[in-house]
Amino acid sequence: MKKKKEESLSSSESPLSFLSLPHDIVFNTLARIPRTSNPNLSLVSKSFRSLLSSPGLEAARSLIGRPEKYLHVCLNLNNNPRWFILSQRELIPTPSFPYRHLKSSSAVSTGSETYIIGGELVVNGRKERSKRVFLIDFKTHQWRKLPNMRLSRKEAVV
Repeated sequence: MKKKKEESLSSSESPLSFLSLPHDIVFNTLARIPRTSNPNLSLVSKSFRSLLSSPGLEAARSLIGRPEKYLHVCLNLNNNPRWFILSQRELIPTPSFPYRHLKSSSAVSTGSETYIIGGELVVNGRKERSKRVFLIDFKTHQWRKLPNMRLSRKEAVV
C-alpha cells in the first residue's frame, strides 16, 4: 500500500528541467559544449536558442577560458548555396537558407550576424537587380528577411 502511494506521488510530480537550474549553472554547463554544437542545440526549444545567443553564455565561456573563434562558410553546391561552420576537422551544416538564393548577391558579416544583400533575379525574362536583404544570426542559427533596400543592388562591394 505504501509503495503504491509513493508511485502515484512520483508520477504526478512534473520532472525538473535543465532550464530550471540557476542561470550560472546552466551557462557554465553550456559554455563547456563546443559552439559547433549550437545548430543542433538551437533546435531543442526557443529557450535554448535564447540562451545560446545571450551575452551570459559568452561571459561564461570567457570565465572558464573557453572563448571560441569560428568561421562561417558559404559553399555553392550544385547551384544550391549552403552555410557551414568551419571547425578544425570538419564542416558542420547550419540551417538551410529558406529563401531563393539570388545570383550575384553580396554577403557581409559583423559579429555573429551575416547579411545577404541584393543580387540578380529574373522577372518576365529580364534580369533585374534586387532590393532584398536577409540576415542569418549564427548565435541562434535563424534566418530573417529584413526590410528591402531603397536602391536595388547586384554584385555590390561590401
